[in-house]
Amino acid sequence: MDYPSKVIEMPAGGNLILGTVGSTNGAVIGSHGSSDIWLVRTDANGNMLWQSCFGGSAMDVAGSFVALPNGHLLIAGYTASQNGDVTANHGQFDAWLLEVDATGHLVWQKTYGGSASDLLYTITLAPNGDILLGGGTYSNDGDVNGQHGNQDFWLLRTDASGNLLWQRSLGGSNHEVCYGLAVSTSGYLLACGGTNSTNGQVTGKRGAYDGWVVSLDGNGNMQWSACMGGTMSESFSALTLNGNELLLAGYTSSNDGDVHGNHGSSDGWLVRCDLNGNLIDSRCYGGSQGDALYAIALASNNQLLAAGGTFSTDGDIRRGMGLEDAWILRASRNLDLCWSMAAGGSAVERANSIAPTQDDAFLLGAYSYSTDGLLSSNQGSSDIWVSRFECRQPNASIGLSIDTTCIGMPIILTNNSTDAAATLWMADGILFSNDTNTQYTNTDPGRFNIALVSATCALTDTAEDPLVFVRLDQPLITPTGNAICDGQPVDLYIFSPGSILWNTGATGSVLPQAAAGTYQATISWHGCTATTAAFNLTERNAPHFSLGSDTTICDASSITLNGPAGMLSYLWQDGSTAASYTTNLAGSYTLTISDGYCTGTDQIDVQTRSCAMPVASFTVSSQSVCQGSAIQFSNQSQLATNYTWYFPGGQPAQSTDINPVITYTVPGVYSVMLLAENAAGTNSRMEINYITVHATPASPVITSVGNQLFSSLSDNYQWLLDGSSINGATQQSHFAIQEGSYQVIVSDAAGCSAISEPFLFQSTGTFNLNDEQLQIYPNPAHEQFRVLLPEGFGDAQVIITDMTGKTMLITEIQHSEPAAGSLVTLSEEMPAGAYIVSIRSQSNLQQQSNQYLIKN
Repeated sequence: MDYPSKVIEMPAGGNLILGTVGSTNGAVIGSHGSSDIWLVRTDANGNMLWQSCFGGSAMDVAGSFVALPNGHLLIAGYTASQNGDVTANHGQFDAWLLEVDATGHLVWQKTYGGSASDLLYTITLAPNGDILLGGGTYSNDGDVNGQHGNQDFWLLRTDASGNLLWQRSLGGSNHEVCYGLAVSTSGYLLACGGTNSTNGQVTGKRGAYDGWVVSLDGNGNMQWSACMGGTMSESFSALTLNGNELLLAGYTSSNDGDVHGNHGSSDGWLVRCDLNGNLIDSRCYGGSQGDALYAIALASNNQLLAAGGTFSTDGDIRRGMGLEDAWILRASRNLDLCWSMAAGGSAVERANSIAPTQDDAFLLGAYSYSTDGLLSSNQGSSDIWVSRFECRQPNASIGLSIDTTCIGMPIILTNNSTDAAATLWMADGILFSNDTNTQYTNTDPGRFNIALVSATCALTDTAEDPLVFVRLDQPLITPTGNAICDGQPVDLYIFSPGSILWNTGATGSVLPQAAAGTYQATISWHGCTATTAAFNLTERNAPHFSLGSDTTICDASSITLNGPAGMLSYLWQDGSTAASYTTNLAGSYTLTISDGYCTGTDQIDVQTRSCAMPVASFTVSSQSVCQGSAIQFSNQSQLATNYTWYFPGGQPAQSTDINPVITYTVPGVYSVMLLAENAAGTNSRMEINYITVHATPASPVITSVGNQLFSSLSDNYQWLLDGSSINGATQQSHFAIQEGSYQVIVSDAAGCSAISEPFLFQSTGTFNLNDEQLQIYPNPAHEQFRVLLPEGFGDAQVIITDMTGKTMLITEIQHSEPAAGSLVTLSEEMPAGAYIVSIRSQSNLQQQSNQYLIKN
């Protein structure tokens, strides 16, 4: 039987392996007897460079080793030999300390103990180079004193040459043992192991067997001790320091006290505590069978590695291969599991040592009985198995049996990942399995995202695939009619996914023109099956009815439409479901009836009309018009549909237009009548002597006296020159100051008008006075002015017109005083402005100046 105690990577390259061998052949050369301490040096690929056996003819067992600065090694173990490399033995097993050089040659060796068995399992160095040893002792003599009974927790300190400085036997009356040692930066010795005592130096015991941690100063004085665990059994196998925290590895069977989350049987156990022994956290790892951790080491990223053995194949354990497998896990500083893996073959493997390498791989030291799995051979019984594990990038891959299935049915998930040690299966982000291969089912329909997270060391990869779970509810047969009515064909439909098989042997979602009979179908879809309820299709006569002939009602009344009695349902056009329907509105009304199998439909059109008498009324654009004028009549009647007008003396004399236009050509007084008609009757409005038609006045005649034009007598006048109205020329006479064609429009009190024939005015037989001959002063004038005429002019007429030609003043002057001039008085009604002054002599010869008079 061969098994390892410790493996490390050497700083200069290659590896050192310490173990115990019972073999005397194969790779073991120089065996001394029953079992030897075996030290092996390999290159980086595990190829042996040299090996050395240490011991005597009896049993010699390796515990651990440390490297010295000079390249030598200190090996701790125990021996029952008294010959060979062993020079002294105190009785039974003695603690044994050896120094060997860098090529595996023994430099010196020392034994320690008493007459009983004394064992060393662990070794470390003090800051000053002294050697610190830990194990167990049954002795109470020789080098051992202060033993408490049974086996005690045994700590020793020697100088660099192995000379004993002090030893401490710690514990109570039962069993204690030390498996791990470390030295704090302050020089205190920290040791871990187990105890089942309740007295002596053991206090605060929790259960059957507790993990026990003690601290001693450099002189071996106990500073504190702490029991950790629950009501069952626990023990610590190894420890390491991480700053100001102590990390411990071991096993636990409890699930109370300091322990929580036990997976079943015994679990691997990691504990964090401060350097005063106060618990910070503890975590359980493993599966439902027996699991334990025997080694611990700090890894990169402030994480830790732990190794041991496992009998589980579930929980945190991945890829269990045999009866017991070597087990490796990696956890964060907070003890959260990063990954774990089982390694080995189909027989038994257990890891006792783990050591990180400079490239973030790690070395694993274990014993193995297998010849398969990760093991290619076995030399006999158990072999020392040293392996190197690299943190490769995993490649996650999922194999699916199917991707869609019925609810409640499993989908087999195969892990096709490579280079992966840990497996997490998640559905929509929720963990459901840690097994290498698994299956997933769901009782709810929907799409679920399956993720496989494959991990090794600190690296992960994720593969995802969607899984669809469907539910097939019992489908319905949907007919185009509930029966074959009046021979009309009926199609049967099933609205459902999947394949459909009718009881007639037909397939598909439609069964066209089904005959009378009983129908049923079975649907299959992704593993789900469902069968419809039976559907009976019969032949029937459709119900027939009439809502009556189309009709018209008065708009103030209503009509009730009645469907036939005894029907299962009634449906009117607006969705109402009563057997009868009352309305007072025009429109189309439809009723569909059903007897439960067949339907019948009828429609009726309802019109409305006003049943009230019409009211005749009208207005007119004017009741007083001139002869030949047209009048617009506006119909204001109510409730009428037809109209008849009567216009005696008008053109036309009768009309059926709604708003007629009538012309009257003969002067006189006329009556008007309107008849308004609808279906209810006729109403009339008669207006007597309603329209007055005035005669057109006689056309005026223009005469002239010199420049003065005169119209024949009328009520109103408007003079025109060349077809355009002369502004302000509205008197019976007009003084023409321009040659041209003059007309006058006259109108009477009724507003009727007539226009004269054109009158052509030309100036003839006249002469003009120049400015010296005709003088006006003062000018401007306010009330009066004087006119100076040449001698011999005689009496004259003064005519004053405004700038539009309107005559403002005509007066006679006596030319008796030529020197002083003749006085002319202006009318008070003349506004201030510019005026033209003309002189006409008694001989009817006009003498005119272009002088102007300004009135102020």
